[in-house]
Amino acid sequence: MAEDILQTAYAKVLSGRASFGHRSNFKTWLFAVIRRTGQEVHRREAIRRLFLGRLRDFAELSTQILSPADEADRDGTAARLRHHTSALPRRQNEVLILVFYHDLTLAETAETLGISLGSVRRHYERGKANLRKCLHNDRREHHPAWSPQLKPESAE
Repeated sequence: MAEDILQTAYAKVLSGRASFGHRSNFKTWLFAVIRRTGQEVHRREAIRRLFLGRLRDFAELSTQILSPADEADRDGTAARLRHHTSALPRRQNEVLILVFYHDLTLAETAETLGISLGSVRRHYERGKANLRKCLHNDRREHHPAWSPQLKPESAE
């Protein structure tokens, strides 16, 4: 893996994706390129392991008896939730999946994605708000008579 990271870092330098700006000495800059490349690979591998683990868990669950929550969800709520989550902006989608499906804390999510905790919090809150809007609109489309503003008419 270390050799692959080193080769990828050299490829970045040779292709011009990493350019030496003369702000430090060359050796320091090259080590920084290698370190960042290693971090990128580590982050990608962590996300891949999380998703593969989730797929493996899903495959195991699909062969077992459905839980009460799964049986109660046969109306398609989970499918609609997955659909709306995948329609969110990429970063919001990643944060919500890591928090809700993989039970990571916001701090663990920030470390996994390599972004700041404040950024994760912002994407988390925005993602939840966007998802809430989508689900609200979906409910109104599937149940036109339903509206939070409408109150049941009293029988006269």
